Amino acid sequence: MLTVFLAGTDTTSVALSWMFYVLSTDAALQAECAAEALRLDLDAASEAHIMSALPALRSLFFECVRFHGAAPYLFFELGRLQPGEAVTLAGRRLTHADGDFTIVALTGFAGKTERAGELGVGSRPHEFDARRWRTVDGQVRTPADDVIFMFGSGARVCPGRDVAQLEALVSAVALLQAFSFRLPEGHPKVGSSTKFTQQPDQDIRLIITAEPVGLTAEPVGFTYPART
Repeated sequence: MLTVFLAGTDTTSVALSWMFYVLSTDAALQAECAAEALRLDLDAASEAHIMSALPALRSLFFECVRFHGAAPYLFFELGRLQPGEAVTLAGRRLTHADGDFTIVALTGFAGKTERAGELGVGSRPHEFDARRWRTVDGQVRTPADDVIFMFGSGARVCPGRDVAQLEALVSAVALLQAFSFRLPEGHPKVGSSTKFTQQPDQDIRLIITAEPVGLTAEPVGFTYPART
């Protein structure tokens, strides 16, 4: 039950936290995503239309879960040390003479390693790029399972993977239709820490204004709450 709760709650909420932190640090990106949101009528939109109408937000979502995925994991690699090579595991020093053994390495996401190129991540995989998954025609390419490993792959892929993406996008659209976001002056850079799930290492404090970025007309299908 704990796993189900964390999978259905913490992962999506952490993804949204990173999405709005990034939007608050990049005014141009926030304006681009807000423009998408303001054009969308959530009450009338189908899932397929939501996915096709939000390329900037979808690319941002993919990059947030690639770079700051909520589910940490270990890679297990079997290998033999070369002569003169040594590694210390759990206080034990292992050398070439010990033969084959399992090396356990916390490497984060495969999409951030040297394999990134063959997985289609593109250049500079160790850098965050909210527009990484946009194509030249303005659409979005879907990352490989090994790039966004928090959902798993194959027979054990998370059955809620598509629901999580849809939930994050709909939540982001609803918020961007109503508010704009920025960081308070002097807000420290936010990092990542492991607390069963992978989370921001500090509170993300946003200044929220009841006026969407670039608003020129009431967004379609949305009624504003009373402003104070």
